[in-house]
This record gives sequence, structure tokens and C-alpha cells, in this order.
Amino acid sequence: MNEAIAQQAQRLIATYPRQRPALSQAVAERYERQYLMNRSRHSWGGKLSGIAEAWMHRAVAADLSAQGPAPRVLEVGAGNLNHWRYEPSVKHYEVVEPFEALLATSPEREKLAAHYRDLADLPLNASFDRIVSIAAFEHLMNLPWCIARCALALHDGGSLRVAVPSEGGFLWWLGWRLTTGLEFALRYRLDYGEIMRHEHLSKLREIDTLLRYFFEQIHRRRLGFGTHASLYAFYHCEKPHLARCKALLDRTGC
Repeated sequence: MNEAIAQQAQRLIATYPRQRPALSQAVAERYERQYLMNRSRHSWGGKLSGIAEAWMHRAVAADLSAQGPAPRVLEVGAGNLNHWRYEPSVKHYEVVEPFEALLATSPEREKLAAHYRDLADLPLNASFDRIVSIAAFEHLMNLPWCIARCALALHDGGSLRVAVPSEGGFLWWLGWRLTTGLEFALRYRLDYGEIMRHEHLSKLREIDTLLRYFFEQIHRRRLGFGTHASLYAFYHCEKPHLARCKALLDRTGC
């Protein structure tokens, strides 16, 4: 990473942590129910989203068939554990998930090695071969801190495997507008964009910049082309810049 890009990343880091825009009362009253419906795939909009999101799950789990099972895996933003079935050979599975009502819907929760409500609760000596995350990084209020913390929790030679929507691009905007957005509007006569603005705090280009700042080696794939003509992006990140990660955590006192 050249100096200009590093400076761009540092300016971006200064914009975090970010605050969530408040929801109107009408949307707030329906928010948790809608979230559970979407993630449990009990609505037609959620089912359509799930079909597209399967690409992210397959991309994140693809390394297992080539390299064999990893003994220790952490998933950040595990939701209702819908990714774990893509990694059936992995037995030691720990998760970070603050929304306990969503995690409680999974029959697999009793098999978890550990559950943390926040990445800050992860023990300092915790170490993983793989850290994975599917459609979660765009939600995080302090994304730079979370990336740095993940990097420091990797074994030597470990990898961070992240899939995210192409937030900020036209095709992604059109996709949610015609699925969950349309369903929400038909059911409640309300704007689902309010929830998206409340939930998605980082755009794809910002996530890309931060991953490249904290990791030396990045491999990226897209479902589509570029930012505006893609639905999702997948990142395989290796060789973290440990000094940068430690400096950020030291600066924030965490």
C-alpha cells in the first residue's frame, strides 16, 4: 500500500466509530420482527435474499475443501448460525453475535464452543485459524477496531474471510429495493431504506480500503463487476500488518 492510500485509510479511520441514524417510531415498532423474518427466511423477500446470499456463504467456505478443516473458527456476526452448515467439518466454532433473539432461533447454538455478545469480549489470548464474517462488517459501528482485533486474533498463517454486500452500488440498491424493500413497503406502507440507513454504516469501498490497510495480502472476488454492477464481494485476507493493528487498539485503549 503506497503512502497516499495509507493516508486515505487513516482519514477514513478518523470517521469511526459511527452512530446509527434514529428510526422513526413506526419503523422502530416493526424493526425486530422484520429482522427476525428476514434472517429466518420466513418471508418471500427474505427467501429471495437468501438465494443470492448463498454465494457469500460458498465463497467464505470454499477454502475448506482445498485445505481441510481448520480446528478453530470464529464467526463475527453469526446471526442464526446459517453459515455453519456450509462448514460441516469444522467442530470448534465460536461466534460473536449481539442479537441473542436471532441466535436463539438456531438449533445448533448448543454445539457452539463459545458465544460472545461483542468482539470486545473475546479473550486477549484467543487465537483462530480462520475468522469468517458474512454480511456483517457493513453493520459494525467501529469497523476499523473490529478488523484490527480480528487480525490480532489470527494464528500465524491464519486468514480473515469476509463477504459483504456491494453497499453504495446501484445493483445492490436495486436488489434490496425489489425484494425486502418492496415486501416491507407492501406490508406496512413504510420505507425500508430507513432500516438500511440505520443498519449499513460502511460502504463497500470503505470496507475495501480498511481491509487493505490492515492486511498485506488481499484476494477479492465479486458477484458481478465493479462496485455498481455487483451484488456482493468476498475478501480473503492474510498477513496482517500487526504494528498497525496494535497501534489502533493501543490508541483506543482497547
